[in-house]
Amino acid sequence: MLTEKYFIENVVGIPACDDHHLFFIWEQSNLVCSTISENELIWSTEINEKQPIGADLPAVKLLGENRLIVLGENSFSIINKKDGNTLFHKSGGQLDANITVQGNLVYGLYFDDGENFNVLKLNTESFEMTVIPVANQELFNFMGVNGAQYLQWEGTQITGASYQTNQTNWVNYVSEIGKFEQLKDEWMEGQVVGRPLAYGELCIFNILGHHLVAIHSISGKIAWKLKIEDVNCADNLSIQEDRLHITGYLNYYEIDPSTGELVKSVATSALYKKHNISMLSTHFLYKEAIVILHGRSDSQLTIINRTTFEIQQTIDLEGKVWADFTCSNDNTIVTRDLDGVLTVISLDQ
Repeated sequence: MLTEKYFIENVVGIPACDDHHLFFIWEQSNLVCSTISENELIWSTEINEKQPIGADLPAVKLLGENRLIVLGENSFSIINKKDGNTLFHKSGGQLDANITVQGNLVYGLYFDDGENFNVLKLNTESFEMTVIPVANQELFNFMGVNGAQYLQWEGTQITGASYQTNQTNWVNYVSEIGKFEQLKDEWMEGQVVGRPLAYGELCIFNILGHHLVAIHSISGKIAWKLKIEDVNCADNLSIQEDRLHITGYLNYYEIDPSTGELVKSVATSALYKKHNISMLSTHFLYKEAIVILHGRSDSQLTIINRTTFEIQQTIDLEGKVWADFTCSNDNTIVTRDLDGVLTVISLDQ
């Protein structure tokens, strides 16, 4: 069952949570840590950047057990997770919210002058910063692979590049892989949509044109590709217990992420049409259930049994929620709508 526990107004940016705590920006510039179960205040601290209620930034991200990083529009800070003390602050540039964390190192695209960008390598223990020239200024999406290599992509192009040499190691074009006939005699090129999922040394991309493509992140070779029936599933991919889960409007899929083998497919369009479910945004896995965030205007959460695929419950969030404005743990979903209302929902089967 889904139960709304409480809501908080005047929230900014993207929240984060762990098993016991919730971290969010309140009243434009207050970073708050509270218990996720009862909303009891643990600490609150002023950050150096103010944004209007409902703004996309700052984003709060977890850095291991003891630290947070707060990513603003013109600055970023590392915060002690236990007491809220600021350990490091950098103004005058934007570190993109899609960072990669590897141990005590953070990698991400860093815009220092509003136009050009580079890769920033940040040691979260010593706070040493290294700015690494990016291999391609025309590819605006980034994911770190390891301490030596990263991926960039945009449109039809995916590349692997080296931190050390600033050179591109390999290039893959997905335009032909995902090419499909949209209307009679009108062909569309395959393009990357959403962000890829990492699985070991594979990165699994969703390609406009009804394909999933797994690329070996070191060599750039295609490990597998799978044609599916849904094109609208960019933010609806997740991996749990060695299964790739995909919620499209037409079908729900479970796939072996190492081989691309289709393990399970359930037709869902009739069920969704019957219950007025549309505009699927993202999903959350919980035991034998899947919870879908959806809705055209005000968003809803619907919990579905993954075995029988019967709908168990739907709740209205009474505001529009994008996939990026959510976080979750094993038994809680946190959403933040465009009007700055944060809602905490508990899950119990």
